[in-house]
Amino acid sequence: MPSTPWTVHSVYQPVVDLDTLDVVGYEALVRGVAGSALASADALFAAARARDDLAGLEWACRTAAMRGVLDAGLAPGTTLFINAEPATFALCPPPEVWELADEMDARGVPVVVEITERDLAADPRALLALRDHLTDRGWMLAIDDIGADPASLAMLPLLDPDLIKLDMTLVQQQPDVHVARIMNAVNAQASLTGAKVVAEGVETTQQRDYALSLGASLAQGWLLGRPTALPTQRPDPCASSAVTSLRRRRATPPPEPATPYELVRSLPTVRTAAAPMLRSMSRYLEAQALAGDDATVVLTAFQDAGSLTGRTRRTYEAIARAVFLVGVLGQGVTRTPLPGVRGVDVDADDPLTGEWDVVVVTPHFAAALVAVEVETSPPSVGDERLFRYVLTYDRSLVLRAARILLRRFEAASTLVRRPPATASAGADLEVLVRAAGRRDDVVVHYQPVVAAGGDGRLHGVEALLRLDDGHGGALPARMFLGFAEELGLMPTFTSRLVEQACAQMRAWSQTLGGLAPPILFVNVGHGDLVDADEISGVVRRHGLPAAAVGFELTADRTSGPSVPPGLRTLRDRGHPLALDQCGRDGDHDLGSLDHVPDTVKIDRSLVAALTADRSTRTAVEEFVRVAHALGATTTAVGVETPGQHAILDAMGCDFVQGFAIAAPRPADELASVLARWPDARISPSHHRHGGLDPECLVPDPGSTRLGPV
Repeated sequence: MPSTPWTVHSVYQPVVDLDTLDVVGYEALVRGVAGSALASADALFAAARARDDLAGLEWACRTAAMRGVLDAGLAPGTTLFINAEPATFALCPPPEVWELADEMDARGVPVVVEITERDLAADPRALLALRDHLTDRGWMLAIDDIGADPASLAMLPLLDPDLIKLDMTLVQQQPDVHVARIMNAVNAQASLTGAKVVAEGVETTQQRDYALSLGASLAQGWLLGRPTALPTQRPDPCASSAVTSLRRRRATPPPEPATPYELVRSLPTVRTAAAPMLRSMSRYLEAQALAGDDATVVLTAFQDAGSLTGRTRRTYEAIARAVFLVGVLGQGVTRTPLPGVRGVDVDADDPLTGEWDVVVVTPHFAAALVAVEVETSPPSVGDERLFRYVLTYDRSLVLRAARILLRRFEAASTLVRRPPATASAGADLEVLVRAAGRRDDVVVHYQPVVAAGGDGRLHGVEALLRLDDGHGGALPARMFLGFAEELGLMPTFTSRLVEQACAQMRAWSQTLGGLAPPILFVNVGHGDLVDADEISGVVRRHGLPAAAVGFELTADRTSGPSVPPGLRTLRDRGHPLALDQCGRDGDHDLGSLDHVPDTVKIDRSLVAALTADRSTRTAVEEFVRVAHALGATTTAVGVETPGQHAILDAMGCDFVQGFAIAAPRPADELASVLARWPDARISPSHHRHGGLDPECLVPDPGSTRLGPV
């Protein structure tokens, strides 16, 4: 504990049943002394890191959360959600923590412990220990921020949580292939286990309805209630039955054996085979892992480190580049036997040294080869060795085998954890937005826009607003624009975005000469807040011609067919106008606009479905045809695969933008790519012949998709 105790209290955000709108529980969020330097969660955890006392602050937060609920006297059945770092549960807590926990149990107040995706990669063993501890106590486990990172989908089946909390970006963005992938995994897990799905960040009635369509039955967000003191009027305890029933349905888990083979040895499907047969089955499962995605877990028990050579070594190096977690166990295996692979050195007298195990788990696939060598006299060697084995696709059995192996891995000390305070909580995000509004600059990333065909010449760059998360990262606009609009900060952010982007264009023209981007595009959202005179002055001050700075208006924010006056003025002064997110809602009539844009930007949701849906291809072809008939060019947004690029080129789409070309990045990082753009140009033929620039792209091994860093 720190020499000076932490002075904290909790505010509570309601968790609501989406069908009845009854409050079923509250999530506790930490706050410091109002008006002090440690008032916010961010400041508290920064101070805790400086004091090297994160555990002390964690326990203080839990204590405050439980004490607040007990002092309020909430009715039995009202569920408390608390956030936790798994590692601190292994530490000895202050005595009052368990006294309060016992009183919570005695009063019938259920507890849900939330862990976030940032915890999932570093120490799976601690997570499993936390899961066991909560089960023993009768508390529940939730995984927070599902979808924010591949780790959340990969560990979902292994942790088997009672509640699955969707990251707020899933609710606040339009449906696309990324959302569909996540929700397929989430709903598969929920249907198999009965876990409840909770949507976070619900701020509008449309988002509430969308959360229901995603499969969520519970939700929280500013529409449903902001973080505040607990109410004096108690909710009906019957309203919490949707949550508390989870604890009653969870069966007592069977004791886990020491090795995977001990788990399956009594099954009637045990067979005997020589080493070559097992090698073939192993390679098949390894190929399944390579064909999977970044939400895959691969765990392999070799008998000793000598097995990790030659072809096997190359295979596991490739798997480690493609999936979330790869672990190998065996006698003499080091902690990092290969790049990206975690290792466990197994003692010579450990029964695992006799096993040959390969376990592969994805959100939709699970398989395990579990084998033990048969002792012979004299001992067999090489391919003459015999093994008793089970090859199983029984998901519950495979998951148990995976957990047995995961419990042997130590924490990955080389991984960098993000700070415990996160901007995913609404109130903390508001603090970051307000802080950004007080600064003189904003965070800007830039993404190239290139010709769809020919040599893939550079057409321009789009300036994208980002938010400093306080820990060296940058949050995308979709996560914070709602707050910025509500707080009245969008005019400030837009003005600073235009100022910085124009200054950067000027700098590129001086340092890159003819390789500088010809056009800068700036998205101004509503457009009705644009001050044409102010923007024209900024452009002139940086010595840029009007034709070099274009502005994008979001299509679903046009008022009928009208373009806002400020943007019409800028268009009349020679600035290009682009209409963004066309087709997202399926009802944008380009011919009805009173000002035809210079560029029509086809929404990423249409681009994502190009290769799989004929009706979508027809819709995109129509957008291209109508835009060209009106004298406008077309740009497809969200191009992520060579197949999409080739289809768009064949349709006559003029320009493309997306991760298949280049990920958004800060100006200094993009400059090195722009400086050698003649060698980095991307066209459909470059895709087919492997001409992708490694500095522009980050390939996803084993697939045609190209993703961001």
